Amino acid sequence: MAAALGLLAGTLLPARSAALDGLIWPVLALLLFVTFCQVPMLRLRAGHGGRRYLWASVAGNFLLMPLLVALLLQLLPDIPALRLAVCLVLLAPCTDWFISFTHLARGNTQLAVVSSPLLLLGQLIALPVWLLILLGTPALEAFRPMDLLVAFFAVVLVPLLLALAVQHLLARLGKAPSESLLAPSNALLLALVLFLVCASHAAPLFGEPQWIMLHLLVVYLLYACAALVVGLLLARAFRLRYAPARTLVFSLGTRNSFVVLPLALVTHQPELAATAVALQALVELAALLVYLRLVPTLLPEVREPVQ
Repeated sequence: MAAALGLLAGTLLPARSAALDGLIWPVLALLLFVTFCQVPMLRLRAGHGGRRYLWASVAGNFLLMPLLVALLLQLLPDIPALRLAVCLVLLAPCTDWFISFTHLARGNTQLAVVSSPLLLLGQLIALPVWLLILLGTPALEAFRPMDLLVAFFAVVLVPLLLALAVQHLLARLGKAPSESLLAPSNALLLALVLFLVCASHAAPLFGEPQWIMLHLLVVYLLYACAALVVGLLLARAFRLRYAPARTLVFSLGTRNSFVVLPLALVTHQPELAATAVALQALVELAALLVYLRLVPTLLPEVREPVQ
């Protein structure tokens, strides 16, 4: 419902989309703060099987998914700005809201938090390498690592530190964050984020030729489906239990679209690049809502003995 209302608002009031786009970051940071408050941050650790998960995440995000992107590029027209935007958004794994979706799917939220800095460091190293391999030297002009660092600090690190401070204070008072109070807040904030994403990204989608939009839609849908399959196969290959496996699927299925949008805007065709990134965010959003229902069914909770 929130996504549909956002698309409607963005379509009817395109002039307001820029203002709504500016609200995504603070609301997303607040959503992550509420999510972090529900995770025992004072006992944060990778836990049993955490090392296998981290290796699976690195292999999936920085090797297998880039190889998939290389294949998907063949489905796009030979428009450099379009291909660059698609590479930017699909090669950069998410470091923020995949944590909240992992939490909603009852994955291993602690692993998601622990792996987030690793995903940031990995994309700082791997993104320029893959851009060079797939698109050549000119594509490196759009890579600005400082933007990635600033976004991670503002949206992930600050809420994380605040949640740690809150939990430390409550621990000294002999209390704990109330799950019954925080869970509804988490759902409301996620709905608000979905509304803002859809409202702020709806307007650019109507300014490009339909054949370009169709190519992009096919690529992004194939990516979302492939990410689910690769996540399931990797989880089996690395013998992950159900919670880390769910976390892995959401990690592979989410990309850093909010962060790479400013990078895409410095290309020679910023409107086209912005459209490519905006459409990916909307397709990913729809895919995540499907993931929330599908992933727990494909990876059901089971009691497994600790080895």
